Amino acid sequence: AGTNLEVEQAITQVRDGGYDIAVMSMGSFEGPFDGTHSTSQKVNGARTAGVFWVNAAGNHAQRHYEGDWTDANGDGVHEWAAGDSLMGLNLPAGQFEAYLSWFETAGATTNHDYDLVLQDASGTQIASSNVTQNGDDPPAERLLAYVPAAGVYNLRIVGMSPAGITLNDHFQLFLPTIDVEG
Repeated sequence: AGTNLEVEQAITQVRDGGYDIAVMSMGSFEGPFDGTHSTSQKVNGARTAGVFWVNAAGNHAQRHYEGDWTDANGDGVHEWAAGDSLMGLNLPAGQFEAYLSWFETAGATTNHDYDLVLQDASGTQIASSNVTQNGDDPPAERLLAYVPAAGVYNLRIVGMSPAGITLNDHFQLFLPTIDVEG
């Protein structure tokens, strides 16, 4: 199974097939990660039907960042560490993807708006996610970028909410093909 829909169909087959035990290893980069995702609900349904469910965890531990919005200098850019608003990444040429979510603090929809921005080493923007969260959108961003040449690039989380909205969210960031620094 590859897509969430295919995984959910497989879970239904396990539930309806009379199985007692299921062991699954899968990764999902799109939240929420609080048990309300449709795949989590399918697993819960299988458990309720009597299936003992075991799921692997940590497959992408080195490709994950978790932290709270921090902007001590007030420039509207998340600081990964004190005074450091750039996550340095050594990227190969080709496709790059990143998934950011803040479901834990925002709920199912939010007006807390963030963008992921990928820059080259000189600070030139290569790509940004640009989804606008205006109150009826999920707290998630997906960045797909084409990296023209192998080298050092920087990833930033930029607060895009209008003035008057206090940003204080907890982030989950997944980089499926690149280890996170630190």
